[in-house]
Amino acid sequence: MNDAITIAIIGGGPAGLFCALQAAGEGKSVVLFEKKPAPGRKLLVAGSGQCNITHDGEIAGFLSHYGDHGAFLRPALMNFTNRDLIAFFAARGLTMKAEPGGKVFPETRRSADVLAVLLAECAARGVDIRCDEAVQSVERDEDGFFVRTEKATVRATVLVLATGGASYPATGSTGDGYVFARALGQPVQEMAPALTPVYVADYPFADLAGISFENPTLAVYRDGKLVARHTGDLLLTHTGLSGPGILDASRYILPGDEIRVTFLPGMKAEGVRKRVADGVAAGGVRQVK
Repeated sequence: MNDAITIAIIGGGPAGLFCALQAAGEGKSVVLFEKKPAPGRKLLVAGSGQCNITHDGEIAGFLSHYGDHGAFLRPALMNFTNRDLIAFFAARGLTMKAEPGGKVFPETRRSADVLAVLLAECAARGVDIRCDEAVQSVERDEDGFFVRTEKATVRATVLVLATGGASYPATGSTGDGYVFARALGQPVQEMAPALTPVYVADYPFADLAGISFENPTLAVYRDGKLVARHTGDLLLTHTGLSGPGILDASRYILPGDEIRVTFLPGMKAEGVRKRVADGVAAGGVRQVK
């Protein structure tokens, strides 16, 4: 067995790297395990390689975007805000720029520059990054944790799982963290897609692909019962529904659910028919849009 370390981190994405550089120093020994040949594979493709690193605005406005988990995340978000993140990179020579819609990118528009800052800071603080070293198992006893790889077994006082989800296996996001969490006796929810478009069975609107609607109300029904309601922009695609509203609501949607879209909230069917009829009458031979 290797010498004991203070903190072991599994996962070399931005969360793992940032955790490592923040935890290092003051006599702490920090080791980060990454199963891929190099860290940050998913970060490099974020925002089509441009890295939409955060969003502009007050951090309190972020909480609602995490659904039912906003309250759980509140302490973490409030203790290190989007402003703090922007300042961290600016202090290391990488300034950020907010787009009109609120998205924040590095001024260079390069995810690789974000990764370079994280790696440089880890190196400066003495973080031991072990690439091509997949963790095979984790165990816990009264003194800490055992982390086993093909190359070594280490004991750590603190273990951090920063493996991400299972959304992009080619970059290393294969759901390993769920396996490790179960092994440690942590409760684990079943995985489901999120931040994803919706594919609709027998979809009738393929010819309308590209048409978008501003802030309709989206209601998700399961077995005839309402399970979620959300408001946001909707985009018709060739195979179903997308757009910010659908992407945000997708965390609540399961296969077989029914999605009901209200384009004119607050209006009953008779009112909608009258509005359409009035529009046709007022427009004459012009097409109704």
